[in-house]
Amino acid sequence: MSDLTLVYGATGEQGGPVAQEILKRGAAVRVMVRRPERAAYLAARGAEVLVGDIQEKADVQRAFEGVTRLSLTLPLGGDPLAATGLAVQAAKAAGVRRMVLNTSGQTPDTPTGVPMMDYRLPLEQLVRESGLSALILRPTAYLQNLLGPWARPAVVADDTLAYPIPDTHRVSWLAAEDLGPLTAEALERSDLTGHLNVGGPEALTGPELAAHLSDAVGRHIRYQATTPEAFGGQMAQVFGPEMGEAATRAYRLTWEGAPDAMAINPAALHAALPVIMTSFADWLALHSAAFQPESTGMEAAQ
Repeated sequence: MSDLTLVYGATGEQGGPVAQEILKRGAAVRVMVRRPERAAYLAARGAEVLVGDIQEKADVQRAFEGVTRLSLTLPLGGDPLAATGLAVQAAKAAGVRRMVLNTSGQTPDTPTGVPMMDYRLPLEQLVRESGLSALILRPTAYLQNLLGPWARPAVVADDTLAYPIPDTHRVSWLAAEDLGPLTAEALERSDLTGHLNVGGPEALTGPELAAHLSDAVGRHIRYQATTPEAFGGQMAQVFGPEMGEAATRAYRLTWEGAPDAMAINPAALHAALPVIMTSFADWLALHSAAFQPESTGMEAAQ
């Protein structure tokens, strides 16, 4: 029996690489979107595109018909716990044989009192208690965040890479593109259960990040550890005050946490999922134009 993989979030920066990688490997992919025009590029590559809402039970049940594997990445907003519950229920009813959940960020060991972090705990619990063969991927931080309006403009205008992480903290920054092969491999490995912390091949401090960026753009870029409160203010301008407050509280935990809390063991990750991860230098080779003064920022989406 050939596999049919349902990919959630397939038009986003995290789910998109997953759908593309599975299609590249010659397997069948189904996606469900509210705006089918955004999935046209996947349809052109052979994906089956359904129109529906992951928060609607009837749509979810229809999307799971004939599905054998599930890649679950939830979009920003909505009710992630309800959406996960519907997905798990439909997956069990459809007889899904393998599931991979991407938590889109680090899951705390215990509740922190910060909703932006704690919401992942019940999501993982739902998956663990589902009875499905499942692996949970916990990403560190995405390199794509550096292209956001809270980071890129300061690099372009002021030669400053500002981010709410102290100078001494190391982060295994992850290229979102690597979620494609990571998830595709995880879907093949039914023996792997529980969770894996996933990140890039090197754990860099902020100044080291700026040094790599300097080499890529040909001018000196300095690193500035901005406060979580200042960062939250920038996020509020883009996503609204509620998200700004959530970001402030989440990054305050990072600021006050252990210096290696966002660093992973790349050898352990490779032993579990043998994927060649993208280094920061290789990622910059594709995206450095977005940090040049003449850039409009559109290069980030290309």
